[in-house]
Amino acid sequence: MTGLVYKKLPIEDITHLTRKEFVDGSEQKFYDALLKSMTEHGMRDPIFIKQIEKNKVKILKVTVGNNRMVIAKELGIKLIPAIIRLLNPNDNTIKGRPLTTEQEIIDLFHSKEGLDIKKENGVIYEVMPKNPQKYGRI
Repeated sequence: MTGLVYKKLPIEDITHLTRKEFVDGSEQKFYDALLKSMTEHGMRDPIFIKQIEKNKVKILKVTVGNNRMVIAKELGIKLIPAIIRLLNPNDNTIKGRPLTTEQEIIDLFHSKEGLDIKKENGVIYEVMPKNPQKYGRI
């Protein structure tokens, strides 16, 4: 079992980071390109979330896709496609669709070129496009 599930989650249920550089104009070209892409196409690729426990409360924290979360909030996107790494692989408390193969993960992505599936001891811990700007897809 991979301990990964796919589900569209309400944006308010997800904790994410807002990088200063992304919103202060330092990365304006990237910000504008991502805003344009998401305005035209919505969120094409799922974000990657790690389910963690803090003070006995389970939290869904974005590990890949923080910039997309910033834009999704700006655009008023309510449901976010996500791959979630469960806190306990044997307890699918999210009630999402279990992902058991790499192909199932790959099939969720629009930008399949350069998709990077990182593993440690055979366990997937991160999924992301290698460089979405390089491949012309944000």
